[in-house]
Amino acid sequence: MLDMLIGRFTDEIEFRSTLQFTKDNLNDVSHLFYYGYEKEILPKNTLHYASNFSGVMVGIGYNLDQLENRFSFLEIIPNEFPMK
Repeated sequence: MLDMLIGRFTDEIEFRSTLQFTKDNLNDVSHLFYYGYEKEILPKNTLHYASNFSGVMVGIGYNLDQLENRFSFLEIIPNEFPMK
């Protein structure tokens, strides 16, 4: 679904798991979307490169609290209604 939303604006979309994310993935990138599909501990390299990314970053889903340098304005509220 995310690809359909972003695809409305560009056809240059690449998806990477947090385990495959490298500094080279950010070459010539203006926007970075993070979709936390499931709760996980993000790898240190992912945290480092995402935190130092100078372009626009959009975060959706779980694990945004680990990207606190980018999303320090968020107040994380515990999930009172677990998703099934």
